[in-house]
Amino acid sequence: MAENTETETTSTNPLIAALYDTVEEPTVEPTAEPAVESEQPESRTHDPRPENRSGSSLSDFTTDLGEDGLPKEGGAMPEVEQEEVVEETEVKKGLTYKKDSEDPGVLPTFESSTPEPEVKVEKEESELELLPEEAEQLELAKFASSNMSEFKGLDKKFEQFFQRHRDFVDKQLTEDPDVQFDSNNEEYQRFLEINRPGLTSAQVRKIDREMVKSELREEQQKAHSIREEELETKLRTLETQPQVTEELNKFQGDLYKTVPADLKKVMDEQGEVEARKQFPLEFEASDQVLGNTFVFGEELLKINNKLVKYDPRGNEVHRYLRDFIEGQGQTFHQQGGNLRVRDGKQFLPASSYAQAIQAGQSQNYWTFKDTDILDMMKLEATRQISQRIKAEKDRIVAAGYVRPGSSKPPASTSAPAPRSAPRSTTSQTEGGQKSSFLDVLGY
Repeated sequence: MAENTETETTSTNPLIAALYDTVEEPTVEPTAEPAVESEQPESRTHDPRPENRSGSSLSDFTTDLGEDGLPKEGGAMPEVEQEEVVEETEVKKGLTYKKDSEDPGVLPTFESSTPEPEVKVEKEESELELLPEEAEQLELAKFASSNMSEFKGLDKKFEQFFQRHRDFVDKQLTEDPDVQFDSNNEEYQRFLEINRPGLTSAQVRKIDREMVKSELREEQQKAHSIREEELETKLRTLETQPQVTEELNKFQGDLYKTVPADLKKVMDEQGEVEARKQFPLEFEASDQVLGNTFVFGEELLKINNKLVKYDPRGNEVHRYLRDFIEGQGQTFHQQGGNLRVRDGKQFLPASSYAQAIQAGQSQNYWTFKDTDILDMMKLEATRQISQRIKAEKDRIVAAGYVRPGSSKPPASTSAPAPRSAPRSTTSQTEGGQKSSFLDVLGY
């Protein structure tokens, strides 16, 4: 999520733009990953990765990716208390920017200074229940009125006619319930001659032909737009995929370094099979956590390079990224102290930074870059692996099992506690959750 101080637009970063659009939504507490472990150690957790994902096995983290992106051979979000702000404002681009105190720990607020425009709803003169043939005639008349100059206003004439026709028929039926509306009804025929819009059969055919042509043109334009979008995506992929693949290779290598030392040593010297045999708990935890983390990092880079469309509503991984980035930003904003000021600019969480862009004030602030987010993901992976291993060992000990060579503890009289996935996304301190970005910075 790269910082942008030159271009005042949300289009430079899809995640930032989307966070601005959804900033008013209730914040969802970010979790370690959108996955729920089963109670059996042998079973996989729910994983948003595709089944053939390159991070699907721990051994894949020792293999580089090719240029096509495929392998070559072989914290709970805290509530931010808004402090009272000084009533000094500047108006830019339809937003009011309220200047806060000099303390960078106080989030500035950006409020709309332009009242919501009133939506004028045109009142229809009448709500006629048209017969199928009447509805078809009115549709043709509306098309002709909008697209053919010689028939301008034809739709209004038909609407008036249908209303008058309805009134005439109702009146006749009131006077004579047995009346017939046919060629023998002279009064009815005179009414039609006077009120029915004059439209010949040839004119109807002409309107119908133009309507069909218009529909064909719309379909062709739609297909052309879709084709252009597909070509642009392919071209963008060819241009940016090598860079993304290079970054993913580095990220994958860095993730492999988070594997517990004993397990990593056996992996490097004897391979995956022996490592899984000697350290089943450690292997399973590392495999699951690193697989998910790799997918999150890969998707982040794809979103910010516009290789995929950002969709937090419909995509589970995108939703996790949004909540993780916002949650980490809020935590660092509370705990960062003087580190929140960089090159004279104050740090803002992603949602507030997006509002600053809209207010034309982003040059005064900074937020996490992609590299910052990837570094925090690596730290979270290390923590989650340790948490999972500890939780599983505690569960096994509580059940009365020990590893060969260990002294057996007294048998437990209570049933083993069910296994649950650790949910924390930040390390704990006495004052609550610690910012992962402080760890990235070495504090």
